[in-house]
Amino acid sequence: MSSRLRQGYRALVIGATGALGQAFASALTQDPRCADVVAIGRSGNATSASLGSTAGLPPWDVRDEASLVALAAALTGPFHFVIDATGALTLDGRGPEKRLADIDAIGVANSLHVNAIGPLLLLRCLSPLLGRGERVVWAKLSARVGSIEDNHKGGWYSYRMAKAALNQGLPRWPVKFLHLWPPQTPPPELIGDRV
Repeated sequence: MSSRLRQGYRALVIGATGALGQAFASALTQDPRCADVVAIGRSGNATSASLGSTAGLPPWDVRDEASLVALAAALTGPFHFVIDATGALTLDGRGPEKRLADIDAIGVANSLHVNAIGPLLLLRCLSPLLGRGERVVWAKLSARVGSIEDNHKGGWYSYRMAKAALNQGLPRWPVKFLHLWPPQTPPPELIGDRV
């Protein structure tokens, strides 16, 4: 992937306190083409390859739009490679529903907000920090269980619904950036990986 980005690109890993986010941040730190990796977690802690541990980022949550606006204001771009590793199967101590009787409106709404709405808000709030006039990649992790074709077992209703919404929206996001980039430069490329 890094060969498609300019030498000295800057990376941002969102959700870096989870196992996947940590792994991505570690791999990017080892990439000699990457000048800086900023890895952030919800608590406001951040690390930067060039700065070490940094303080001063506000705590944020994808369910709190004002916190995402504050996060964007505290970060310094440009970023050329963003990995959004946010999302959760278990929320507020509740795992995925296994039976219809386990479904409640608050749980469904929370799953939709964390797994579908939150990533869209992150993209909106952080897009001004993306590099302009050069290749940019925004990668979002999703889940295969959001595929209608892969839904043979049932269960996990709210998580499946949220990931299906996310998977439907992923391919459409770059279209919204076309007016921000010069005609000779491709808009940000969005990669949605369903793990």
